[in-house]
Amino acid sequence: MPAVSSSPIAALSRQLAPLGGVASQARGELLGVLESVPDPRKKRGVRHRFAAILFVSVCAVVSGARSFAAIAEWAADAVDDTLSEMGIGAPNASTIRRALSAFTGDGSAAQELVWLAQRLAPTSPLYNAAEYVEINGPLDVTSFEMAVRATVAEADALNARFVEDHGRAVQQHLRTTVDWPFPVIDLSGHADPSACAHRWMRADLAEIVDLSRGPVFGHALFKLGPTHYRWYHRCHHIALDGYGFSLVAQRVAQSYTTSINHRRWFGELREVVEADHAYQMSEQRELDRQFWMTHLADLPPTHSLSNRSQGPVKRILRQNKRLPTDVAAGLRKVAQRAEVSWAALVLAVVARHLHRRTTANEVVLGAPLMGRLGSPAARTPAMIANIVPLRVTVRPDDDLLDTTRSVARELRTVHPHTRYRSEHLRRDLRLLGGTRRLYGPVVNVLPFDYDLRFGDYRGVAKNISTGAQAIDDIAIHFHVRSNCAPELDLDANSHCYDDTELAAHLDMLTTDLVDAAQLPLALHGGS
Repeated sequence: MPAVSSSPIAALSRQLAPLGGVASQARGELLGVLESVPDPRKKRGVRHRFAAILFVSVCAVVSGARSFAAIAEWAADAVDDTLSEMGIGAPNASTIRRALSAFTGDGSAAQELVWLAQRLAPTSPLYNAAEYVEINGPLDVTSFEMAVRATVAEADALNARFVEDHGRAVQQHLRTTVDWPFPVIDLSGHADPSACAHRWMRADLAEIVDLSRGPVFGHALFKLGPTHYRWYHRCHHIALDGYGFSLVAQRVAQSYTTSINHRRWFGELREVVEADHAYQMSEQRELDRQFWMTHLADLPPTHSLSNRSQGPVKRILRQNKRLPTDVAAGLRKVAQRAEVSWAALVLAVVARHLHRRTTANEVVLGAPLMGRLGSPAARTPAMIANIVPLRVTVRPDDDLLDTTRSVARELRTVHPHTRYRSEHLRRDLRLLGGTRRLYGPVVNVLPFDYDLRFGDYRGVAKNISTGAQAIDDIAIHFHVRSNCAPELDLDANSHCYDDTELAAHLDMLTTDLVDAAQLPLALHGGS
């Protein structure tokens, strides 16, 4: 192993201070092994090799290299090899693995990565996600609160606490408590009750969540008028992704409408985590890694809609627009004609917008994928979603359907390998730090069925924050819900965009989507 100068090690050691418990425990165990080495010269060599192994291991944990258990296995093998090379009898392998088990957490890989990121930015609220549901109709407030509390009690992820044990995140499911606050706030007497509710929600979103104490969620109910209510739900991204929010909302509506029952509807988080652990240790994971390394071996430079280089994400700008009601139906018709998914069509619209800005014939988009179908996570509120890179060819003479088919081919190619996390892929491709990126704009198509019914009255959901701190550049969210006009939300890194630039991109993308929805009429001469 090549020598590393002391100054970079010292600098990185300061950055890794939050994980000091990991190195401390493993170092203590390994120094115990050194006691069996009688030769002082060999002991020095072993100590230096051990230090290098631990250093690489901790770096791998922070950067999201492999599953933590796999890192521990690698480090244990490296220690065994070191002792063997120096003619020293190898200790019991279980001792080394126990020494390095501090890298193994009890959560899923996705949760561990969010925990590490939050741990390294303890004062950042940007991992708080939130939405609200607008309910126009008389609401039995007591029954509604009971439905929310019953749903929270049933959702394992919402009752988790994450504590540090020797530098690792341990997920603990505590007995559900009933004393968490559920404020019911009557704003009906205010001149602008909606604006008052918005300010309250924004202030709540800015609060720092203590993952070790919890709760990781928050709820509130606003009364905006005699029969007008707004239910607010906030949750840390370590517990829920967008699909998880939709499951919680569906369960609350179901419990309120049909009266609370004691039959469990949600799946168990334990099964989701166990399935993830099995994947992290599987041969399939290594096959997926090899696929991505080959698929991205000649990855082109990532392009942005901004001319400015990215900086640390401290503030996210958001702008949104509601599209005409018939746009969603129009996009579905165009997609059916091209024999592709309408999500591929939306991705193609963004790819062409990026092509016009950069003239690049190949662009790389980030696509959040749920990875839930056919798994225990299909009906389990959890944090599962993964952002994968999509390589899209956009030639100057291509039309929208050509680009859409290119997107569809890419989606089919990568689909079997989407469980391999992009955070790990960044490390594999050495795209860590600075302005190096795996993909450009993130395009998030959200087709969750939010046709919520609270008794005889409908609820309409609205996202406030996706809770994704890692918006390096820009994220484009396209929401489609039953019987609602589609909405377009743009979240952007304030280091790369200002409000004027973001508004311009919102207008252009809105126009592009409206035009795309009318494409069949244009192709048939308006008939």
